[in-house]
Amino acid sequence: MLSDGFILVDKHLGISSFDAIRKIKKNSSQKKIGHAGTLDPLASGLLIVLFGKGTKTAQYFNQLNKIYEFEITLGVQTSTGDREGSIIKKASVFKSYSVPEINNCLSSFVGKHFQVPPVYSALKHKGKPYYYYARKNEPIEIESREIEIYSIKLISQVDYKVVIQVCCGSGTYIRTLAEDISIALGTVGHASAIRRLSIGNFEAKNGISVTDDLLVDISKSMIPVSEVFKDYPTIRLELDKAIRFAQGQKIIEHGSDYKEDKLIVINSIDDSFIGLGRIINDGSLKPIKIFK
Repeated sequence: MLSDGFILVDKHLGISSFDAIRKIKKNSSQKKIGHAGTLDPLASGLLIVLFGKGTKTAQYFNQLNKIYEFEITLGVQTSTGDREGSIIKKASVFKSYSVPEINNCLSSFVGKHFQVPPVYSALKHKGKPYYYYARKNEPIEIESREIEIYSIKLISQVDYKVVIQVCCGSGTYIRTLAEDISIALGTVGHASAIRRLSIGNFEAKNGISVTDDLLVDISKSMIPVSEVFKDYPTIRLELDKAIRFAQGQKIIEHGSDYKEDKLIVINSIDDSFIGLGRIINDGSLKPIKIFK
C-alpha cells in the first residue's frame, strides 16, 4: 500500500486548508501530512495534500505554474481584498466596459512585475504573520515582490462583475491582482470568488471532495512522489551506484552528459525512484534530495 506521495483535493468553500487536512488525517494512518499551497476559506479548488516522504516535494510544487479563475466585483473595495472583509471604499463604475477594453487592460498585466502582498496574509514580519498586525491595526512596511503572469483572459462580464482566468507563477496573490485590475479599469474592486483550477499538470477536476463524512480510501487516491518530476530528465544507476547515491555519496561515473545545475531524476536500473541529483563542476553527480 502506497503511503508516501500526495493526493489531489477539490476543496470547497467555507473551510480552511488546515481544516481540510484535519479531516483527511482522520482517514489516514500516516502521521506526517502537509500541503503544497494554502487556499483561503473563501477560495475553492485544488489543494495538494502531501504524505510521508511526499512532504519533501512542497518546494517543487510551489515552483509550478498555477491557473485560477476569479470574479471581480467592481466598485467596492474591502479590507481583505475579498468578500470576507468590511467595505472600506466605494467608487463609481464609470461605464459598461467593452470586451476589447477589458482585454486590452488585462494584456498589460502579462509578464513580470512587482506586486504588494495583502496585509491580510500569512507572510511573516518579525516572526508574526501580516494578519496579526492587521487585526491589531498596527501598520507595518510591506515590500513588493516580483511575480509573473504568463497569460490572462476574460471569461465573462455581466454588469459590474467580471470573471477572469489567469496562469501565474509562484507568489501571486489573486486578491491583490483583482484590486490592481480594478484600479487599471478606473475604479476599485475586490475578488468576490476565487477558484484554483490547476497546479502544473494537476487539476482540481481530478481531486476528491473533503466532507465531514469522508469515506474515501486515501491509499487508492495516492499519487507517487515521482509524478511531481515526470518532466525532469532521468539518469538510471546500476545497483551499486544507486545504493551509494541513496546514502548521499557523489557518483563519479554516471554515464550522462547533462549540464551543470540542472535537476535530474535519479532512478535505479529497475526504474524505482531514488531522488534528485545535479551535475556539479567536477562532472560528478551530487545527491540533492533523497526520497527512497
